[in-house]
Amino acid sequence: MTRGRHGDDGGWPRRAALTTTNGANGVEDGTENPFFIDANPRLVEPMNALLSGVDLAGALLEVSLGRSPPRQAEGKACVLTRLGMMGLLDAANRRGLRRDVVREIILLASGGGRYRGAIEELTPVQADPRCAIPLCAVAIRLLLSPSASARMTGDTVRSYSLTSETIRRLQEWNAADPHRAGSSSATSIDPRSH
Repeated sequence: MTRGRHGDDGGWPRRAALTTTNGANGVEDGTENPFFIDANPRLVEPMNALLSGVDLAGALLEVSLGRSPPRQAEGKACVLTRLGMMGLLDAANRRGLRRDVVREIILLASGGGRYRGAIEELTPVQADPRCAIPLCAVAIRLLLSPSASARMTGDTVRSYSLTSETIRRLQEWNAADPHRAGSSSATSIDPRSH
């Protein structure tokens, strides 16, 4: 959980325990001042949990709809999952060599090395052959230019990150309406923390 209040005194875990949810990315702490947290269910954890028998994404959806999720059984231990696309990006990024990308493609396709016994999460080609399209597109791009790995990951993060410019614009928008000023934590977000 990432706090979203500027100047927080460090007591946010205690306050978070006293909050009610306000969508997947915010909570209310009883003061009628919403603040933002990072509650994004990352792909890795929910998919691994689902393959282990626990539906975390479904539970989050139930909560976001104001319902109580049903109690779930304990997940099965030792379920190994993988993100092949991330493995390709990592191989290209490590030394920037095509042979590393080729080696990773071979390991990924054969289920060898670090992929042995792991279930693919993002691009399960055996369950859905169309998943090969993005996987092959990334592999081809990395074979053409292994240095593209850094650009690809950077572009992805930039496409969803809250930037300092966005924070500044939210602060200006909030300050322009006196009814909104002070009622939203957008004015208290510190752009230096991003």
